[in-house]
Amino acid sequence: MDNQTANIITNDKIRDSLHPDPALEAVKEDIVEVKKILKKWETQDLLQALYFIFDAASRGQLGLFITGENAKQVKADADLQGDKLTLGIRRNEWISGQGRIFSEFLMHYFQKDIREEDGYLNIVYKGVPIAIKIYKENPTIIELNPVNYRYETFSLPNPLDEFLEKYV
Repeated sequence: MDNQTANIITNDKIRDSLHPDPALEAVKEDIVEVKKILKKWETQDLLQALYFIFDAASRGQLGLFITGENAKQVKADADLQGDKLTLGIRRNEWISGQGRIFSEFLMHYFQKDIREEDGYLNIVYKGVPIAIKIYKENPTIIELNPVNYRYETFSLPNPLDEFLEKYV
């Protein structure tokens, strides 16, 4: 290969690196999104998201509670695991002024509107998805069970087993 050919190849590589192919960039973005969806989060990431969302709820005196597999993990004092946090809120609290304060805080923090969609509030905190289901009144969420977990107090439905069996 002569010097002129080598210079052309090198210049093409430099040009391509400065002006990437939009189709290739779109595929790369899709791959990143799929990886995020499939990711099982580290315990520390889930815990930080849990601290954040409970702090936000406490500002509005909102009775947020942990549900699903996350509730079992907290009750057992085990590490949080999974692809998201699953939480719940009573509908009566969500539609009250308490829900409005919580929503306003989240809108200010994330700089976007937080709205109920199909009975859920879907939030992403530092990449960690948080699914908050809005529950109709039922006997297991009238008086929540406070649980100490990782130096903080969180709430679980009471009794948890009945809630998981009937309402999740």
